[in-house]
Amino acid sequence: MSTIATPFLSPNPVPWQLIGRFVWKELRRMRGFVLGVAALAVLLMLFVKSVAQPADGEQLGIFLLLFPSFGGGAFVAIGAAITAYSVEREEQTDTFLHSLPRYPLTTFVSKLLAVLLLAIVFTIALAAVGWCVGGYKWLPAETFRRMLESGITLLVEATACGLLVSVLVPRPLLAAVLACAATSFSSQVAISIAGGMGYKGDDYYQAIPARLALAAAMLVLAGVLSRRWMLGTEQVSRNRKKRKTTTPATQVDVSTALSPAMAQQTLQPVDGATRRGIVWRLAWQTWRESWKAMLAVVVGGILMMAAVEALARSSGVKSMEQLPLSVFFIPGLCGAMAFRSDHRRGQWQFLAEHAGRPRLVWLVRVAGWALYLVLLWVPFVLVASWLTSSLALRGIEHLSQLEWNNAVAADVQVSAADLSYYLVLNFSLAAFAAFAVGQLTSQLIKSEILAAGMSLFGSIAILLFGYLIIAWRLPPVWCHLPVIVGCLLATYIRAPDWLAGRHTIPRWSGTVLAVVVPLLLVVISIPTIRGWQIDRAGEEFQRFERSLAQHYDMQVSPSGTSDVPFPPVHLASRVNEYEEQQRAAEELTRQYQQVLLDIHDSQPPSDNESDDSLGAEFGASSEMQAAEMGGMEMGGFAASASSFSQGGSFEGEFSGAEFAEGGFMAGEASGGDLGEGAFDGGEFGSGENDAEEAPAAVVGSPPVVTPEQIERLVELTKEPALRMGELDPWPVEVASLLSLDAHRQVENGDLDRAWDRLLALERLKSQILHNIDGQGRYLLYSLNVASIPEDKLLLDWALAPGQTSERLQQAAADLAAIHQDYPPLDQQVLVDYVASRRALAGGVLGWQPDDDLNLALFLDQLPGEHGRAEQALDLLATMSLAYIQRTSGLMGEELRKQLLVANGYRFLNDSVEANVRSNRQWQAANSSLLASQIWNSNVGLNYRLMESLSLRINLQLQCLRLALIAYHLDHGEYPLTLEQLVPDYLPTLPLDVYSGQAFQYAPRLLEESVWGEERWNEFARQHDLAPMIWSVGRGNEEAKRFNINLDRGMPFVETDSTSASESLPFIGHDGAVAMQFMDGSAVPPSKPRFEPALLKLPRNDEYPAE
Repeated sequence: MSTIATPFLSPNPVPWQLIGRFVWKELRRMRGFVLGVAALAVLLMLFVKSVAQPADGEQLGIFLLLFPSFGGGAFVAIGAAITAYSVEREEQTDTFLHSLPRYPLTTFVSKLLAVLLLAIVFTIALAAVGWCVGGYKWLPAETFRRMLESGITLLVEATACGLLVSVLVPRPLLAAVLACAATSFSSQVAISIAGGMGYKGDDYYQAIPARLALAAAMLVLAGVLSRRWMLGTEQVSRNRKKRKTTTPATQVDVSTALSPAMAQQTLQPVDGATRRGIVWRLAWQTWRESWKAMLAVVVGGILMMAAVEALARSSGVKSMEQLPLSVFFIPGLCGAMAFRSDHRRGQWQFLAEHAGRPRLVWLVRVAGWALYLVLLWVPFVLVASWLTSSLALRGIEHLSQLEWNNAVAADVQVSAADLSYYLVLNFSLAAFAAFAVGQLTSQLIKSEILAAGMSLFGSIAILLFGYLIIAWRLPPVWCHLPVIVGCLLATYIRAPDWLAGRHTIPRWSGTVLAVVVPLLLVVISIPTIRGWQIDRAGEEFQRFERSLAQHYDMQVSPSGTSDVPFPPVHLASRVNEYEEQQRAAEELTRQYQQVLLDIHDSQPPSDNESDDSLGAEFGASSEMQAAEMGGMEMGGFAASASSFSQGGSFEGEFSGAEFAEGGFMAGEASGGDLGEGAFDGGEFGSGENDAEEAPAAVVGSPPVVTPEQIERLVELTKEPALRMGELDPWPVEVASLLSLDAHRQVENGDLDRAWDRLLALERLKSQILHNIDGQGRYLLYSLNVASIPEDKLLLDWALAPGQTSERLQQAAADLAAIHQDYPPLDQQVLVDYVASRRALAGGVLGWQPDDDLNLALFLDQLPGEHGRAEQALDLLATMSLAYIQRTSGLMGEELRKQLLVANGYRFLNDSVEANVRSNRQWQAANSSLLASQIWNSNVGLNYRLMESLSLRINLQLQCLRLALIAYHLDHGEYPLTLEQLVPDYLPTLPLDVYSGQAFQYAPRLLEESVWGEERWNEFARQHDLAPMIWSVGRGNEEAKRFNINLDRGMPFVETDSTSASESLPFIGHDGAVAMQFMDGSAVPPSKPRFEPALLKLPRNDEYPAE
């Protein structure tokens, strides 16, 4: 029965009969809204299921699947409640309700029951769907009980607020906004009453009684106000009374108003003046009926932005990540308002009855709101341009994988402008795409609330697509323009049938095709664009290679070879050579493990107290020796002793947990972080602080090792390379055993055998460097902690009684030879490439995946993405290999210039435009999220080069120190200059590979100074004033003085000290400045990218008496 038919009820109908009819009426009216929300909730569940990772935990996954059921139920409850009364006026059914016998309470109870029944059934149905999607698993009883109580409270709260606002506000969309605000405000009031802080799940749960009490009060108030609403005449405006009393002059059958036959009679051609008059009348009508909505859109958008900002701040999310999401609400709402006025009170019927021209109606409605969006979007574009440019100039280049050289201002500005143009164009087109989707929902969906909600979801989808365009570096015009044109064309085609109310399937075919065809075109073209993109990047790279060769007057021959030192890069052949080396390395690894297994099997069941064993020498005095040696060998000693005494096995590969049970964890011995700066040659901390910073000894039963087993380990270190797994602990065992035996040989006076052990430690480090990957570098640091031959142990050997100058000179030559055996710089790229390729093929990642990597893994499942990721990984490795080859032979200022722009691969470019093109090809390679995530997690090219340089500089410093000690043994004092070491003690003076200059040398005691580590801002006064040698790291650095506050527990760098402080110099090129500062401290204008290494020389009183 029609809701506008004349009622034929008895004067005193039974209340339950009215309740049943009202409930059925409300359910029928909300069926489209419910189906739309259900579809969105199911899509959200499927998305959560697809991106969920095992690391997220089963309980979290089930929770995320059930959460949309309660959220969707609350959305349905508030949507049904706000339309309970306000929509009656919009659909002109309030006259029917007013003609009924006066039963306001029955009407209110009917609407309340309908809303609650609809919300509860909807929630239960979605929960069942979530249960099926989640694999038929459920939450624990206690967790589910809390979720159920919170969900029911939310449903009641949303229903109460929606009904109250619906009675008071006649406009459904405005009522929706106010109802959402009222629900949030009511919850916060209840939380305040309950004593909570807000924005926390526990606070909402603890405030359930107060929330239910406020909801009950709002329901009572809504019931009281509903009695007044049923009177009807008190809320009818003057204009509406006139419309009620006015009868149309003629009645037109709407179903045939715009039929082809009627079109021949009523829609006769009109002249230009008449058409312009129609357009102006429609424009004036659009403005008169929409100006309030236009203001409401801006106010509502600002309120939503504020809500998103508050939610972001409460959850700890950066505001910049949420700002575009909230800004995009406004274009979507503008589109959703385009045909809103035509749906109100069936105004589209009026247009059809009065021969309204559908195309002109469509043009005026869409153009009016589009013009309004343009006026709103102009300031946004200006702000966005300024914002992206300022972010780029401030160095936030990692947002799009740009590596700008901040020293080249013009290059930065051009790159920033390029980025700004790309971002602003992308988000501007995305905004109009959101508007196009919104106007489509406005025409197709009669309920303005559902249309606005669908437009918001469409805006979010468009924004996510915009982010994907940036991540994949897709062309914004091609990706957004078909969506915009398709949605506008769909409403244009649908306009005549929309006005005539024709809904047959053939009438919908054109609209569906107009939407589906452009979307399919964009989706199908993306894999092709992605493949062309990586091919184009490779071609640009090859073109850059040729231009670089021409820059150095070197011609690339047609056969593909070029003059040295810039040969072309052949990644495949280099990888094949590397894999051939791996087989020999694996054999060496098995031999190492076999020796360690023999040592383990030879251990007696109880502690060995024999004086002939290596362990007996250290068993009872391990703590004393750790303090005496500055904690030198205790990390590795504890590892060996504990793992043997615990009965550990060397079979297979060790896990971190098993090794931790043995008493050693990487970094525990040093008390520091195992990250950047671990390989800097400087000895950070001195004098009185050494005892405080010495690692705590772990007492354990030392192993029994025979001299033959030690000699076997020494021989194995002479092989070129070994193969290691991630965090493989056995090299630390080898280093510990060699360190202990070296110390024993020094104590016994066998300096030649002791040097063999110390040299074996350095060779072991070189072996590890050939194959160690990103995670395995932590192990190299652990090995450094376990041995540290360049510090205390090496000095003990150099200053041992009976030491000779000739032996020290030979030791310096041996270290120089090891420097030559270090793997080439590009070897590290091959190691990381093989590890990345293994991870890309589905192997173990080696690190905990973050949100970005989980997203990359999800996107990698799309067609064509995995193959493109492999191509992108090849291109990234090829570019890195090329960069290494270009810079490995450079020194000094040229090398520093190359290192500053390593990852951008823009060195030696004279043209800013060429630099921008190079940036774009690097972006294209990084646009494969999975490849770039895995590669960048394994590779940090600048850090790898600095790490290698630090190791090489440290070896050079060790050679110099041994030569200086040999000179002191012969002459009783140090030379005045390093040149005096040539040629008797060194064949030539080594040059600092970073600065290209000679190492700095202070033969006499320097004045009191402060030195330390830049990364942690940890600095200590140097009191012993020992002579030292150091690497400047960066020449031409002016001496600077900084205020150092030494009153705190940790020395801290300050620019303007207000407490007691001293102005102290730092060691550097001229003996004044060695370190720079960061993290808000005093930073010189040109901050170096390298921390110089520094070694102290023994003082005169430390040499053995003759």
